[in-house]
Amino acid sequence: MIGKLYDKKRESGAVLLTTLLIMTLMAVLSVALIEDIRFAVKRASSTQAYAQADWYAVSAEDFAVTYLASEFADLGPTEINEKLNNIAPVIIPIDGGVLTLTVRDGSHCFSLSRLVDAPARNEFEDLLTGVGVNSFEARSISFATLDWIDEDSQLSSNGAEDFTYLVRDPAYRTANTFFTSVMELRAVKGVDEEIYQSIRPFLCARPDGETGGLNVNTMTNAHLPLLAASLGGGLENEQRAQSLILNRPPQGYQDPTDVLGNVDDEQGIPEGVNLENIILAPSHIWVEVDIRYQNARRVVSMEFAVDNTDVRRISRYMGAEARRPIVKAENGITTPRDRLNGRN
Repeated sequence: MIGKLYDKKRESGAVLLTTLLIMTLMAVLSVALIEDIRFAVKRASSTQAYAQADWYAVSAEDFAVTYLASEFADLGPTEINEKLNNIAPVIIPIDGGVLTLTVRDGSHCFSLSRLVDAPARNEFEDLLTGVGVNSFEARSISFATLDWIDEDSQLSSNGAEDFTYLVRDPAYRTANTFFTSVMELRAVKGVDEEIYQSIRPFLCARPDGETGGLNVNTMTNAHLPLLAASLGGGLENEQRAQSLILNRPPQGYQDPTDVLGNVDDEQGIPEGVNLENIILAPSHIWVEVDIRYQNARRVVSMEFAVDNTDVRRISRYMGAEARRPIVKAENGITTPRDRLNGRN
């Protein structure tokens, strides 16, 4: 009798333990299932948000074209320059977020597609030294960049062709065509992150060798390295570039002869000074659209070529990395040769 009671108690204990085990397992499974459902809902919501942000990004281009046409149509060069110097970001509320459109003069850059020409290659080298890269590194980078875009496999002086990159991990080859993005410059021999970040604000990658010029009427002291390199490089041309900006009339230069007055010495224009790239109105306009919708974000960067009243998009990039950094002068005057301390 006592044995039977003992067996029943033991069986009851086993049933209780089994029941507790099953309930614990069900609780764990329920928590996991709820977490999985919650993650799936969040993922679906995030996917929907990014899909909607993508649609806003697509429509942003049409809006940018319409905006540029309405704001800059029928304006003369002086009015366009004044507008670009004072234009504020356009903030547009959207359902669930905000769209911010930033417009600025796109003429303040050196197009990497120009490197096929020897004078442009010298200008690029001067620009590199202007931001603090030593002359040997600057020359090597300029020729390596030329080798990157030329169609042959012939090594330039201090340049780099396919065999230079095939030994890297991962291995790759030169593009043998124009740059599609400034970010591509990171792959060129000699361009480390420090040099890239110093030179990035002054560069652009225009397709098919399209060049443009430097609009001196909207430049600031922050653009001195770029303007000095365009004039011919060197400390003397940095001073001439600074004079062009500081002595600019309130309404801007109206005629090329006005520009000559700031670089002309007693014997005329100094030898080596190049004014071919100086323009008095923008040749390009740079537009950045920042879309924030719920938890999603999309950034679209576009460059438009301006020809009288015609506005034509020539490039379109997605992602924050494609944005063109805004370089600012320190204490009103840039000190480009101090930006890469220790490299010279």
